[in-house]
Amino acid sequence: MIQLNNKTQGFTFDTCFLIEVFKNPSIATFYTHHKNYGKKIFITEITLNELEHVGFSTTEILLMMNQIFGKIIIRDVTNEERFFGKQLENMCSLLHSGDSAILAFAKRTSTTLVTMDKNLGKACAFFNASCIVLEITKKHGVTS
Repeated sequence: MIQLNNKTQGFTFDTCFLIEVFKNPSIATFYTHHKNYGKKIFITEITLNELEHVGFSTTEILLMMNQIFGKIIIRDVTNEERFFGKQLENMCSLLHSGDSAILAFAKRTSTTLVTMDKNLGKACAFFNASCIVLEITKKHGVTS
């Protein structure tokens, strides 16, 4: 599912997307196939914390993402965005605190959220947020 707003200011990557790109860099082809090269790429500190929590080296992942996408922008999620995320959680049972804060960040920055989490994609659709949900299939590789 791709809900891509042409006015997007760039992309915000979530944790599951970064893990999958780290395992298989060819997943990142959506970026060049949609003529997106050069747009801003954001990774939040929440995503980095989640990566560390599940045992990944944030340094290794950031180095690889920098090689694939060019300049990566690391940003903190503000208290206002966290509060907005909690409000989103209260309206949509598909969200948990990490995802809701990342979604709030993406909405505030007018970026497209890139994920492989179908529930997060459904939440983006519910809130009319620009989103790319990628899926890995055995037959066709990466689809969107």
